[in-house]
Amino acid sequence: MIWAALWAPRKPDHLDLFITGVDGSIWSTWWEAAWNWQPWFVIHPEVKADPAVTVSALWRGQHLDLFVTGTDGAVWTLWWDDVVGWRPEGWILLHPEIKMQPGAAVTAVWAILGEHLDLFATGTDGAVWTTSWNNIVGWVPEGWTLLHLEIKMNPGATVTAVYSVPGKHLDLFVTDAFGLVWSTWKDADNWRPEGWFMISDSFAIGLGKTVTALWSPDPSLNHLDLYSIGPAGQIVAAFWEPELGW
Repeated sequence: MIWAALWAPRKPDHLDLFITGVDGSIWSTWWEAAWNWQPWFVIHPEVKADPAVTVSALWRGQHLDLFVTGTDGAVWTLWWDDVVGWRPEGWILLHPEIKMQPGAAVTAVWAILGEHLDLFATGTDGAVWTTSWNNIVGWVPEGWTLLHLEIKMNPGATVTAVYSVPGKHLDLFVTDAFGLVWSTWKDADNWRPEGWFMISDSFAIGLGKTVTALWSPDPSLNHLDLYSIGPAGQIVAAFWEPELGW
């Protein structure tokens, strides 16, 4: 079980935690300075996730979204807002015709806050899938689409997604069955035509480990760092700069 924790933008002293129970139910608790930690509570237990799944959580103003993969690999979502609380009807299936690896994390990232949201997950064969929501059509009707299926990742591997410039340039990182790290990118609405590329055959990480990607907060540096856990449990790192590449 892996925790998801995030600070609420609506209150600077409010912290939410989410985790899956041994039966796959999603549990939450929260903390505020005036109230301290509150008792755990289950969120719509009629839907069960894989007990090892990571809960992805994103705030948008007074609106909170959760994403998980169910026991069959279908992706579910649920939201909370400050008007009705948790959606009374419960969890929503997102195009269940496509199944991810049960236990795979669903990566969610805002391209433009409140306007465009992207999801990424790895399927049972290791292919990377994506879908999106926007404030005009909602969830796109075409559902999940494949990202260059000629390269297969480790089934269930977490897809790391990071914007260098919100809504303009998005980088993805994910590992294959040998622990090698692959990447692709999107500028505006167009994915890299050549598809996935390997960061380096010397940058291998432990199976099941996730890549952490961080752009420098100083935009003038144009510097991207990667960190993870290597095959022997060591910390490994790589970086990119436009003059040097990887």
